[in-house]
Amino acid sequence: MSLVRRHTIKTDWLNLYLPKELSKNTIVADIHNIEDFNPKRTFLSIRSAYRLSFWLESMIFLILPVPWYDPLIVVNSANIDDHKKNVQVCYLLSDFILAAMFTRLYFAVRSIYNYSKYSDDFSRKIARHHGISANMRFAFKSGMTNAPGFTITYLFVSSTVVLAYVLKVFEMPYYAQLESHDFQNYFSSFWCVVISITTIGYGDTVPFTVFGKILIMFAAIWGTFLISLIIAIVANIFALNRNEQKAMHHLLQTRKAA
Repeated sequence: MSLVRRHTIKTDWLNLYLPKELSKNTIVADIHNIEDFNPKRTFLSIRSAYRLSFWLESMIFLILPVPWYDPLIVVNSANIDDHKKNVQVCYLLSDFILAAMFTRLYFAVRSIYNYSKYSDDFSRKIARHHGISANMRFAFKSGMTNAPGFTITYLFVSSTVVLAYVLKVFEMPYYAQLESHDFQNYFSSFWCVVISITTIGYGDTVPFTVFGKILIMFAAIWGTFLISLIIAIVANIFALNRNEQKAMHHLLQTRKAA
């Protein structure tokens, strides 16, 4: 009910700029040229986005433990010592639900960006004046521009902590069957995720379950995205600004003339 109420309030906010004489089913945007405005197209696009976000968030909220029902799930994985043999890994349904419930962190991240200085009422007013929306994407881009180091560190640390814990959940039953101490502590999972995100891959600690391998593949792809952002930030740090470029050009021209 709280989710439905939140989306209702969101819809009401979208209609704050609707003139009272118009129908309630029409959403009017702040436009400069009335000839370029199509009320039907604007309403349908906003309504489609509203429905999509509503159902996605509803699906995330529906991920929760089932009371008094936690069956045992057995999955065969290759043996780390003899690949011709299989190891029966025993999971509980709650293990998969626990891993899936980490998707709820999306709401925490969105709340942080929605209540940042780039998403408040003043920011929305300025953004509307320039024809853009002060949403989470705009807040993230602004953070990357004004505080790139903090934003990258926040993304790297938070994603590594979560991925390491989920990896531990999937790999700990496998290594417990082999009576091995790998992934029995959180640091082993953290080390494996960090090595995978940085695309180094020493191979000393590796996942052997299907779910662990899928998670590490996602960590490697996510790491490529983070590394590309870091490279772009470092390139901007060492790039010359406009005054430095003028000074360098003047210096080179003076040297040639001399």
